[in-house]
Order: sequence, then structure tokens, then C-alpha cells
Amino acid sequence: MGIDWKMFPMKLHYFLRFSGVGPLMPFLPVIVRQKGIPVHYVGAIWTILSMVSLGVKAVTGPLSDHLKAHRAVMASCISFLTAALSCIYFIPDLSPPRAPPGAKDSHGLPATDEVTVEYLLSRTEFWFLLACLLIQFCCQSASVTLQEALCYQLLGNGSQDFGKQRLWGSLGWGFGAVTGGLMVDWYSQGKDQKDYWPAYVMTFLFLVMDVMVVCGLKFSTSSSKITCATVFNVLSQPPTVIILIATLVLGASCSTVDTFQLMLVEDLMGPNYPYLKILEGLMLGVQCLLSEVPLFFVAGRFIKKFGYFNAYFTSLMVFCLRFILLSIFNNAWLFLMVQLLHGLSFSLAYASLTSYASNIAPPGTDATMQAVFGIAYFGGGGVGSFVVGNLFHNLGGKAAFLITGVFCGGFGVVFHIARIVLLSHGTTYKAVKTMEDR
Repeated sequence: MGIDWKMFPMKLHYFLRFSGVGPLMPFLPVIVRQKGIPVHYVGAIWTILSMVSLGVKAVTGPLSDHLKAHRAVMASCISFLTAALSCIYFIPDLSPPRAPPGAKDSHGLPATDEVTVEYLLSRTEFWFLLACLLIQFCCQSASVTLQEALCYQLLGNGSQDFGKQRLWGSLGWGFGAVTGGLMVDWYSQGKDQKDYWPAYVMTFLFLVMDVMVVCGLKFSTSSSKITCATVFNVLSQPPTVIILIATLVLGASCSTVDTFQLMLVEDLMGPNYPYLKILEGLMLGVQCLLSEVPLFFVAGRFIKKFGYFNAYFTSLMVFCLRFILLSIFNNAWLFLMVQLLHGLSFSLAYASLTSYASNIAPPGTDATMQAVFGIAYFGGGGVGSFVVGNLFHNLGGKAAFLITGVFCGGFGVVFHIARIVLLSHGTTYKAVKTMEDR
């Protein structure tokens, strides 16, 4: 079988892009906590970042469609993403200085070392950190929308092969996470806490190369005129409404994994465990290389055979199982086995939502539709970060994952019932009928 040179630049982009963010981005929540911000504040920050990024995503998708400037906007987003991630390394620890024994605060009460909202808001370093996180989050969110739109434009009628392109991103993420974890553990030997300098260097180098690849992408765009009425008519179809609601829940589920899974690992093993980053890197490697890649490869065939609704239902129920297992195991090394479920939970869901958005998109609205579904996905992620962050803080990590798992299972049942009701009333959407009415 020969190389598909038309899609080779897109494969290269996915690999470089995720090799760049893989060493650093999955560790950002624990990096922020290491800088002195408590876990429930981390969840709140991630919620704010998600919500603000929705506005950016809502603008960049339609704007790129209108200006036919997908490549330029995407390259700019990745450039700003690179700069923001690089700056985070130089932000100092935000932990308050330890109070001397017997010290009193301004009210005559015993002084503590607790990090309060007022304390954080008074620190210039906190605002700089928040700005860097906001820029990277918005640019990450916007560029993901544009890269999927570009990929589907290049694929044309071969949209079922999206997973075969996206799996190169999984390979890059796995490579970056495992290599980055190993290098961070090696570089941090003899230090009081983990030093992520090697991860920052990898991120910078790979993302700079990715910008050069993106600038060279060649594709054609539709000259069709976009109207709000056309987009609204598509989005108001009952099956699409239900799919969008389910996308919110899947976004919240994925955010729970991305934001809190490694925190649960560190709480179980302890921050001073000598092989902590190796374990976390291996977890990310297993979920990417052994789970994401195979599922992305067959996702198109799965969706074609079983339909979008069954693909969504499968992802929801696997998330349910995944979270419950994480809440049961008492040794984080057992989490390596749980990562094998990542493909059926995240990969299948992501391939389904991007494919659905592409198939229902009227001509000239590729980025707009990807933005709409991206807003649902990342919006759900913001809500999930806030809710699970508070559960994590008040009840502990295990209880937070257990409650989230039960919710996913319950929603999955409701989602399945809604699908049966739609089919019983003969409600389908013609653009994706062959995939959704099974």
C-alpha cells in the first residue's frame, strides 16, 4: 500500500502537535498545584479557562470560514500556544511563606499557611500564571477546532478515514508524555520537587516545527455563502440536539480524566515517590499507544456499522466503568490497566463528534460546525472541572471519581432511551441517517 502524500502533511502536523503538548499539557494541573494552588482552586481555574475559551472558539471557527483563513489562524494559535506554555516555567512558587510559631494575623488569631483567594489575587505572579494558562487554553481550543476542519476538508469524501489521521496525534501524545515523564524524573534527581524543564524544551521545539508544517498545508475551501438560518436549521434537528447534550457530558468526562486523574495518582503514591513521573508517563503512554491508536484506526468502521448513537452510548458506559475502577483501586500502578479503556471512552467519542459535525455541516461551514461541537465538548469540560474539583476537595479523589462514574452510567441509560424514542417516532436526520438510525 503506497503513502497517501495528500494527507501526509496532516499526519505530520498531528504527530508534531501532540508530541509538543504531550510532555507538558497533561501535567499542567499537577504543575499548577505544585506551584502552591490547592486542588479545588485548580478545578475552578480550569472551569474559568474552559468557559472563556468557548467565546474564542465561537469566534475563530465562523471567522475562519468567513475569511477563508483557516491556515493563518491556526498557525497563529499554535504560535501563541507555544509562547504561553513556555512562560509558565518561569513563574515562581505561589505558596505563602511559612508563619513562625505563635504568629498572629491582623485579627489577633493564629496565622496559618492556607492559600486563600484573597492571597492569590494579591500576587502578581498569580495573574501572570492565569494569563498564560488562559492564552494556552484558548489557543489550544481554537486550534483543535481548525485542525479537525482542515483534516475533513483534505479528506473530502473520505471522512471515515479521519481516525487514521488523528491516530498520529495519539502516537505523538504517547511519545511526548512517556519521553517527557522519563526526562523529568531523570532531571529532577536530588531536587526537592519535580523540575519540568526538559518537558518545556520538548514542547517548544516540536511546536515550532509544527507551525512550519501548518504554514505549508494546501487545501481548497468552499465559496458557498454562510447564513445563520442554515446553521440553525441543522442544529435544531432533534437527533443533533441530543447528540450535543451527550457531547457536553463526554466533554465533562474527558476533562475529569485530563485534570484530576494524575492528581489521584499523586495522592495515592505521594508526591515524593521516586518513580512518580515514570508511572504517570506510562499511564499516558498506555492510553495513547495501546488504546487510542487502535481505536482511532477502526473508529470509522465502528461508526459506519453501529451508528453515532451507539458509538456515543458505548463511550458513556465505558467512562462509567473507567471511573468506578479508578475509585476502587488502591495502588496507582493498577491504573495502567484502566488506561486500556481510553480508546473506547475518549477516542471513539471524539471521532464520533467530529465526524458527525463534518457530515451535517452545510458547504462552507466546516469550521463553524466543528466550533459548535467543540463548544459543547469544552463547555462540558469546564462544568466537569468545577464540579469534580469541588467533589475532589470535599470528599476526596476516590469519591469524586465514583460519583462521576455513576453519573455517566445514569446519563448513558437516559441517552439510550432517548434514542429509542426518536426511532419509535421515525425521527432521523437525513445527512447522517445511515449512521444514526441503527
